[in-house]
Amino acid sequence: MRFPKALLMAGILVLGLGVHAQAADYVTQKAGNVSIDLPKGWEVAPKDFMAKLASSNPNILLLAQGPDNGFPKLTVVKSPDPATQAQFKALDAAQLDALCKGFNANIAARFGDKLKATCEKVKGGSAAALSTRMTLPAEGKTPELTNINWSYPNGGNGVAVSVMFPSKDNAKYTGEVMKTLGSVKFAK
Repeated sequence: MRFPKALLMAGILVLGLGVHAQAADYVTQKAGNVSIDLPKGWEVAPKDFMAKLASSNPNILLLAQGPDNGFPKLTVVKSPDPATQAQFKALDAAQLDALCKGFNANIAARFGDKLKATCEKVKGGSAAALSTRMTLPAEGKTPELTNINWSYPNGGNGVAVSVMFPSKDNAKYTGEVMKTLGSVKFAK
C-alpha cells in the first residue's frame, strides 16, 4: 500500500513543479493601464527608446520581440474603442458577425484581396477581446507573416495587442503567443 501512496505523492510533486516551472517561464510587463505576461527571453524595448517614441506616437505602450531573429514581434497600443467590457461581452452572434464583417471590409478596402482575416470574440485572463488573425503575403525578402491581434475594449481606455511572426513557424509560436495574448489584465 505504501508504493501507490508514494507514487501518488511523486505525481503530485512533479505536477506541482511542472505548473511552477510553466508559470516561471513568463515575465509580467506593465504597459500603460495593463499588464501582460511575456515569455522569458523576449526582449522589451528599453525605457529611454519608448520615451522618445512616445513623443511622436503616444499610443504605443510596449514593444517586444522574441529571441528567434527578432520574432515574434509584439506591440501593445492604446485603443480608443468606447465600448466597455460589459457591452462587448454582451454582443450577440449577429452583432459580432456585423463587427467582423466591418473589420473585413476595412481590410479589403486597404489591401484588396491580398489579405484574408478571421474574427471572433475570445476571453483573455480577466477580460474579453476581439481576436483577428490574418496572413500577410510574402513581399520581396519579407516572408509570409501571420498577424494575430486581440483588441480589448475598456470604455475608451482599451488596448490592442498585436503579434507577428513568419507563417512557416505557426506551430512553433502559436502556443506561447496565445498564452501571451490571453494574459492581458487591466489595472484596477
